[in-house]
Amino acid sequence: MLGTDENPIMLVPESAHRPKLVKHLLPGFIPRKPKDEKKADKTSDGLRTNNGGIDLNKWGSSERNYYIENVVNNKFLSHLETKLALYLYSIFTHKGEFYYPGYIFIVRDTPDYSVFNRRFDDYICVYGYHQTEELHYYIAGFFDLFKRLELLFVEDYQKELSNALDSLHDFGYITVTDIVEENLYSNRHPKTSAIPKIDTKAVKRKPRLKHIRIGRWMVHTPYWTKLLLQVPSEPSIPQKPKSAKKAEEAADIVKS
Repeated sequence: MLGTDENPIMLVPESAHRPKLVKHLLPGFIPRKPKDEKKADKTSDGLRTNNGGIDLNKWGSSERNYYIENVVNNKFLSHLETKLALYLYSIFTHKGEFYYPGYIFIVRDTPDYSVFNRRFDDYICVYGYHQTEELHYYIAGFFDLFKRLELLFVEDYQKELSNALDSLHDFGYITVTDIVEENLYSNRHPKTSAIPKIDTKAVKRKPRLKHIRIGRWMVHTPYWTKLLLQVPSEPSIPQKPKSAKKAEEAADIVKS
C-alpha cells in the first residue's frame, strides 16, 4: 500500500529546483548566478534546490496577493498553462483565503475509483517536507482534475495536462508531488526508515494521482515585474557535414 501512516508520501519542498523561474527572471533579481546543473544545491535526500539564491520559503508582504498578476503578465506561459493556473487558483482560494496544504488530484482518466483500493487504504497519508505536518486525504475526496478540464484539451489530453502541470511547477506557481513509490518516506529517507527501500526500477507507472499546492512565494512576490521581455537566444553551433567523400566536397558545402 502507498501512503500509509507508517510509510507516508513525502512532499516536494517549496525550495525545489524551478528551472523556468530562474531562466525568465531579470539577472539583477537573481542573488547569485545559478550553479551548473551537476553542481546544483541539493537537499539531504538528493532533491535539487538550485534557484540562483532565490529563497522560495521567504517573501515580502503576506498582506498582498500578486498571484493573478504573476500569471496573466507572464507571456512565457501558453494559453493552456494560463487557464490551468487560474483554475487551480480558484480551487485553492475561498472567500479570499488560500488553502496552502493542497489537495490530491486525479490526472488520468479514472472512470472507476475502485482502482485506488488496490494501492491505497481509505486515505493517503502525506508528510510535509520537514515532517512537521501530517495530512490525510481520503479517496472519496480526491479532486478529478482530468474530468473537470477535458474540454480545455484537444489532443493527447493526459500528456498535455501533465506537461502543463510540470511547467507551472517549474515556474513556481504550484508545487507538484507525484503519488508514486519514489516519494515514499522509505525511499526518500532510507537511512531513518524502519521500512526497507522499494526498488522503483521494477515499478514504473505513470502517476494517476498528484499532490498539488499553490506556491506562497508566487502569491506574495510581484514576480511579473522582474520578468525578461524575451528569452535571450542561444548562439547557434555550426554543423559539420555529416559525410563528404572528399575534403573539397566538404569545403563546397560549408561555402554554400
